[in-house]
Amino acid sequence: MPVKMLAPRLATPKSRQGWSDRRTSRHARGYGAAWDKARERVLTRDCGICQPCKRHGILHEGHEVDHIVPKDQGGGDDDSNLQTICTEVHKAKTQAERMGQAWDEGQWFAGRGGLKSEAK
Repeated sequence: MPVKMLAPRLATPKSRQGWSDRRTSRHARGYGAAWDKARERVLTRDCGICQPCKRHGILHEGHEVDHIVPKDQGGGDDDSNLQTICTEVHKAKTQAERMGQAWDEGQWFAGRGGLKSEAK
């Protein structure tokens, strides 16, 4: 007797579709040796300072590298599209992008009174 497959009951959320699918390896998503080198270049270029915070008068370390224009919106890995960013801002920016919203850096900082809750 053949087995009948049932249709899935839940749709896959947008945040889990496409290139951002975390079930694939970092290399499959384009974050291999070339990314590691670009990441180090950008951290050195930016002196390890979070660039969005710097633009708003807050100087502290950033340990992550962000695509200014996200890869799934056509942004590439060239250095001009990369910036050093702190974890707090990176999480907020990524969350907005995953929800399909445009990242409004100025509004985000204004809503925080121009101050970060914790320097990272």
